[in-house]
Amino acid sequence: MHTSPDTRHCASDAHCRYYNRTAGTPAPAGRTPLCDGCLDAASRDIPRLLYDYIDLEQLQAPTLSQALNMQPAGKSAPPMPLKGEPEALQAEIAYTLTMWEEIIRDVCQLSPMPDVRRGGPNVQRALGILTPRLDVLANQPPTTVYPNGPEGAPQDIAGWEAVHQMQRLHHRARGMLGRTHRTTHLPGTCSTCGLDQLHRDDPRHPEDPCDVYCQECGTTWPHDDYQTYVTQLVWPTRTGAAA
Repeated sequence: MHTSPDTRHCASDAHCRYYNRTAGTPAPAGRTPLCDGCLDAASRDIPRLLYDYIDLEQLQAPTLSQALNMQPAGKSAPPMPLKGEPEALQAEIAYTLTMWEEIIRDVCQLSPMPDVRRGGPNVQRALGILTPRLDVLANQPPTTVYPNGPEGAPQDIAGWEAVHQMQRLHHRARGMLGRTHRTTHLPGTCSTCGLDQLHRDDPRHPEDPCDVYCQECGTTWPHDDYQTYVTQLVWPTRTGAAA
């Protein structure tokens, strides 16, 4: 559901990649309601939905042992099971991308949506429209859409929220594909919620900044800021207590 962000700061709020824990504010908004750091992260995550879609297809393929008919002659084998969750996530990826593709085509006065029924080509085409226009999408005002399918309830969703929606699909696909990375629990407490839930993920890609985040409330700040926090506050406090 849409909520109006503070237009001076990143609409990601406490989930902003460059949240300033000292000032208690997200990074300044850039050319969209999101800060440049959050938009750059989205520009890396969203194009990978195509590869997520392809790899989810592999989860549904029968294994070699299933494909070979090992039943004795005269006995019928039960049907090979297919995993439903990857298929459902594939459908959600295709539906979400094409839903916003149609809106951006209209906003940018591009050619009408082609009539293609297969999911894979739809995903590839939609990403070809959306990826170079993420700033246009993020700037869209709240639009009434059906995020849960044509038979679901309509919702007013802003463009920056749609960007995050697509990123969440990418992260869900990574989890389903077993591509999660090691997470390290770090010393210190969160400046927002006060809990000892600070973590850092191993980098997924060479350009990843390895930001530190609170697993409880989602507050995020750059690793250099966290290092300053540890060296100036956490370790001196612990050393003094030990003495």
